[in-house]
Amino acid sequence: MSLPSLNAMHAFVTVARLGSVTAAAHALFVTPSAVSRQIRTLERDLGQPLFERNGRGVRITSIGKHLQQGLDPAFAQILETVERLRRSADRETIIVRVPPIFAVTWLVPRLQRFSRLAAPGTNVIVHDILTAKTSPDIALTIEWGRFDDDPNAEKLAEVEFFPVCSPGVAGNGSLAGVTLLHHERLPEGWGWADWPTFLEAAGIAGADADADAGPRFSQTLIFEAARDGLGAAITDTVLAHDDLAAGRLVRPIAESMASEDSYWLLIPAHLRGRPDVMAFRAWLQDELAACFGAAGKDAAPRRKTRRR
Repeated sequence: MSLPSLNAMHAFVTVARLGSVTAAAHALFVTPSAVSRQIRTLERDLGQPLFERNGRGVRITSIGKHLQQGLDPAFAQILETVERLRRSADRETIIVRVPPIFAVTWLVPRLQRFSRLAAPGTNVIVHDILTAKTSPDIALTIEWGRFDDDPNAEKLAEVEFFPVCSPGVAGNGSLAGVTLLHHERLPEGWGWADWPTFLEAAGIAGADADADAGPRFSQTLIFEAARDGLGAAITDTVLAHDDLAAGRLVRPIAESMASEDSYWLLIPAHLRGRPDVMAFRAWLQDELAACFGAAGKDAAPRRKTRRR
């Protein structure tokens, strides 16, 4: 009995993990249509639907979840084996654990500049922080949270929460009549603002009754929904930067909410002498400074609110 295509199974587990065909395409460096073809091929081979399609995104089926549970450990083992071979080559290799949404929206589009300009000859391997386990091979971790007491942690940017939407959805400085988009789930322990918290902190009257209403999306798919004009989503300074700069998203209201959490870079003490690790740290700081200035803040003044 022949096995299904390895590429098709890889596409499937990537879509299942990220919750989005487009996000999977970014992660695999292929087009969304190529990912969709691989998924259809796998579904034909297995004779089972793996995702439900609603025109705007995908939702994994019970059969798909069962397949994911079996394939995830297998691909993790393949990845570990390949990485061992890569590390045995002459090229230096840096392994970075990153939240997937940070990787897709900010880090991955810039990685070529590191390998091409900042550190030619250095491999960067990006792991999903939600699934990758900590090991001695992990050189760097970009994490969301609060690490003020960790001597190995450096804050990368000052972060604020605010709503974004497509230009066609933005009203006249108001959220009146705008559909509110919600996260279906977030990693456990993430201090992320939801709509009730933000609206209360912003002092937006009359919105409380509808604060929980609206469709829910996975962490990466919610930004696609906002770009497609389905409504407004709450994001942060870093994740929104490229979409705002390109005009794909705009801020419908001026209010923002200060965040007690942020993105931090964690480097184990015994690796701080490695030239490639420190080169990546310096490059990351330079890239963030180019986006937000030396202080890591958005240059555009906004009306700020704080948590109540």
